[in-house]
Amino acid sequence: MSQENSGNSTARWAMAIAILGVIMAFASFLSRPEPKSNTGTILSEASKMKIHGEGTLKIGYIGTPPFVLVDEKADKDKLAIEGMSIDLLNEIAHRASPNIKMSWIPTSKDNLAQDLLNGKIDLVADPIVIDINRSSSCGFSNPLCFFGIAHAVMRAGDNRVRDFEDLNKPELKIVVEPGSPTAAFARSHFDKPKILDATPGSGSIAQAQVDDVAQGRVDVALMEGYPAVEQAAKLGGKVKVLWIDSPPSLVPVGFATRLDDHYLRGFLNTCLADLEAEGFISELEEHWPSIAYYKTANMVPGSGITNLYQPAPAGTAGQATSAKEPSKK
Repeated sequence: MSQENSGNSTARWAMAIAILGVIMAFASFLSRPEPKSNTGTILSEASKMKIHGEGTLKIGYIGTPPFVLVDEKADKDKLAIEGMSIDLLNEIAHRASPNIKMSWIPTSKDNLAQDLLNGKIDLVADPIVIDINRSSSCGFSNPLCFFGIAHAVMRAGDNRVRDFEDLNKPELKIVVEPGSPTAAFARSHFDKPKILDATPGSGSIAQAQVDDVAQGRVDVALMEGYPAVEQAAKLGGKVKVLWIDSPPSLVPVGFATRLDDHYLRGFLNTCLADLEAEGFISELEEHWPSIAYYKTANMVPGSGITNLYQPAPAGTAGQATSAKEPSKK
């Protein structure tokens, strides 16, 4: 064999080995399991077992009337919470076989994501706004309902505003809850009014917003529906709430879970679909009236049903039939 042929053969072998190495490395990369949080996986498996009656499902609550009402004066041996979400989750636990054992643990808006992550709680009973930012730290059930946002609270005799677009005036001062969907919505739509972040006094942010309007420090408070109506009612007609029946925008709300707890969310979604179709959620809402919006199914009969009630063809008796008569031989 000539020296030239020997060199070419060696080069070809080297190239083949290099290509084989690249293929093996790529295959190894593709076969690697995705990195997982061992803690998250263990907690999610634990909540799966709790749904099957092994252990206790830990449910956090904050206090969002009328979904979760907290009685600060309740006796220690009595459940200090009630509301639509409490009744709904209790019904799910009761219908499950075996029954689901539950415990109720207080949390807060600031701590709920961390409490879910570290396993202090498994889900949150309060309806939590479902948005893009939160979806990176929490998982959510399908929406339970929708909250109206950007309702205007104004002094009773102030008639400068009729529609949402009327708020885009430079002479108006508007107060919003910092970090809320309403605040983001207002700032994305208006460039002329002065939009201020509310600061709580001795009470809640909502109370501070309405007080600012009543005292003339601002012209408008933009708020979610329930806190707007609740706080306005306390002032005996000094302020009014606009667009309760036609909010400028809606946001979906649902039960929050750990981000990787797919089994628990699937279970909740199945339960919600079942109870909604049955009419149980509508009955609950009548018992716990809410300033919220609910989806209704737009049911249309299938063709099999429609065909049962088709009018008889021309030239026959002309009566609609509910079923085909059996053929006579």
